[in-house]
Amino acid sequence: MQAALQELICYPEQTTNGEGEVSFVVEPDGRVTRPFILKSIGHATDQAVLAAALRLPRFEPGWQHGQPVAVRLVVPVLVEIR
Repeated sequence: MQAALQELICYPEQTTNGEGEVSFVVEPDGRVTRPFILKSIGHATDQAVLAAALRLPRFEPGWQHGQPVAVRLVVPVLVEIR
């Protein structure tokens, strides 16, 4: 999941290196919703990470008692621009 997210990030010109974390919900239908930055890298980069999270493909949802349920996930983000 981390690799998929990293590939979707369109880094802005003012990107700085750093480590961050993004949280989002995988809904019962597999869509990614409600992304939220838990650990910031910088405003412009954070916005790019949030946009990338919303472009992630559908995932297999969590299951509880035989029913699909929403699950909140936390994914680390590593930026190393050379």
